[in-house]
Amino acid sequence: MGYNKRQPEDLTGRKFGRLTVLSRAESTTRRIKWNCRCDCGIEKVVSGENLRSGHTKSCGCILAECNQERFGTKENVRGMSNTPLYKCWGAMKARCSNPNLPSYKDYGGRGIKVCDRWKESFSNFYEDMGEGYAHGLQLDRIDVNGDYEPSNCRWVTPTVNARNKRHHFMLDGELVMDICKRIGQSYNRVMCRVTKYGWDLREAVYTPKQRGRYGVHFTS
Repeated sequence: MGYNKRQPEDLTGRKFGRLTVLSRAESTTRRIKWNCRCDCGIEKVVSGENLRSGHTKSCGCILAECNQERFGTKENVRGMSNTPLYKCWGAMKARCSNPNLPSYKDYGGRGIKVCDRWKESFSNFYEDMGEGYAHGLQLDRIDVNGDYEPSNCRWVTPTVNARNKRHHFMLDGELVMDICKRIGQSYNRVMCRVTKYGWDLREAVYTPKQRGRYGVHFTS
């Protein structure tokens, strides 16, 4: 007598969160998926595992509503919450308002604020800054002691952004990061030597990488 493989439970017609299962969906993997319709009208394919576990409860509108409440936006932000610009906007607000973040001390802790126009609306931030954005660019304040506002912000490369930080190490009138680039030294290694191991800055810059645990310099 042959072995009968157990048939998967038919979820058609059942409701999980805001999702109503319409029919079984085609799948190229062993995972069983279902065509679902959200209460908002959008249809979405969801795996049975995610439906049963409660991992997926809507087409994404629940997350959008949470973001809207969290960030105080007035417009419908669904569809934008996973974009780099939206994440940049959220990170900008967080480092100015969340004391639990390590970066808070350099932003909100120093009195740096997000202007009301941006704090209350991602749409306004997008309107003011969206046009100049390109992949890989970072939001930079022209005046590092100024607030996040249209007149004080621009999109720059990570290198330019790093040059505009408050905390710079200078040696003989030149940025240490520029010296490292010129002589082929690792800037991260230099900073580790100085801040973690207490090296003299000049020695840290011009001493080649040494063999030894954690890159510690051993002298004869």
